[in-house]
Order: sequence, then C-alpha cells, then structure tokens
Amino acid sequence: MIKWHNKIYSIVSMVILVAIVISAFLVVRFLVRVINNSFMVDQQVIAKQMISFNRSAWEQVKARLSGQTISTLQPAPVPIPEIPTNESATNTNTNQPVVTDSKPAQVQSESNQNSNVNLPAPEPVPSPVPPPPPDPRSLKLKLLNASGIKGRAAEVKTILEAKGFVTQSIGNATINNAPVTILQLKADKEAYSQLLKNALASTYPIARQETLPANSDVEAVVLVGRK
Repeated sequence: MIKWHNKIYSIVSMVILVAIVISAFLVVRFLVRVINNSFMVDQQVIAKQMISFNRSAWEQVKARLSGQTISTLQPAPVPIPEIPTNESATNTNTNQPVVTDSKPAQVQSESNQNSNVNLPAPEPVPSPVPPPPPDPRSLKLKLLNASGIKGRAAEVKTILEAKGFVTQSIGNATINNAPVTILQLKADKEAYSQLLKNALASTYPIARQETLPANSDVEAVVLVGRK
C-alpha cells in the first residue's frame, strides 16, 4: 500500500509541475503579443503624423510658388561696360601733355656727390696689453731641504736670489728622502708658478705643484729633493 501511495504522489507532482510550466509559457506569450501590438500602434501613429506634416508643408510651398510671377523669377540684366576703341585711346593720349619726372636725375646727382665725399678712416682698435710680470721680490718664499743631503736648500737659495727672489726662511723638511722637488703655492699667487719653474729648470726642476693653505705664514714653499 505504501508503494502505491508513493507512485500516486509522484504522478500528481509531475502533473502539477507540467501545468505550472504550461501556464508560465502562455503568460509570457501573451505579454509578448501585447508589447508587439502596442509597438505597431505607435509606429502607425508616427507614420500618419509624418505623412500629414509632409502634405501640409508641400501645400504651403506650392501656394507660395503659385503666387510668384514669371518676371520675378527672371534674373536682372547685367550692365556691360563700354570698351574704348584704339582711335579714342590715341586721341586721349595725344591731347594730354607729357610730364617728365626729374627726381631720379636729382637723386643720382646727389648720390654721386655723396660718393665723392671723403669718409673718415676707422680708428685703429688698440690691442690688449698683457699684464706686467709679477715682482719676485714681493713673494714670501720659504725653502726646505727634503733631500737628506746637506746644503741643498742653501744652494737653491743662491739660485733663486740670482733670479730676484727673496728668501724669508730656510730649514729642513720633515721628510729627508724626497726624490724630486715640490712647489707649494697659495691659490692667489699662481702667477709666480712659472717664474719659479723657470728659475729651477736647469738645476732642480719642479716635478709637482701643490696648493698651500690660505692661512699659511708664507706664500710659497719649495721642498728641495734629490734632483
């Protein structure tokens, strides 16, 4: 009995489900038909309005055109200017006096007079004067023996004094085996660099140059090396 009840219940459920699906399909189909009918009605109304508007506009244009005459539609004649003949042109030219312009001749004569005028010669531009060489006697010079060989600083002092330099002090450096001679010079005394190099070129040539501190008591220091 229980099995028969279950079969009957399943059959009834399926029948109800099919009925619901069919009802939903019919409702959707009805709604689609209603929407299409309303859309077609709107299109027909719009088409009728357009036809009536075009017909009324054409009637107005037709009435305006029928009221105009043929004379108003024709363009106005264009006046044609008269062209003078050769005889009239020659007569007018012969009757008028010929006027000559003397201004170009006057301008040419004035230009000739201006060309004969002697213009002043340009002033020569003076060439720049090179600055005078610095005075070696004004340099505060110090000599230090850095070679470890006794008497080298005194030898360099004699050489530089022969070139006009004045040595303020002489002594020994903290190093005693420098292979070359070194020049220490303040930045604002760069003009004395070449003078010192030329003075020692044949005996103790300066191989390297360094910048001396600005707060130094002297302006230049020569570290005499072995050569």
